[in-house]
Amino acid sequence: MHQFLIKNLPDAFTYYRIVTDGDGNPADYVFLEVNAAFEEMTGLYHHSFYRKHRQEKGSGFNERSAQAN
Repeated sequence: MHQFLIKNLPDAFTYYRIVTDGDGNPADYVFLEVNAAFEEMTGLYHHSFYRKHRQEKGSGFNERSAQAN
């Protein structure tokens, strides 16, 4: 039931995993799930970055695109 609600939210939703460095500090993140509203608002589509690190080349996501939307 909750996945249906999240998938159909009118607001952008993302679920991601924080990746830490050797000292346990946040260093990156990996998108695990996004909804259609996120894709529409950012122009970034699930298949282009699913389970890729944000810093990974070709992930399609950068800080500028996040701030612009």
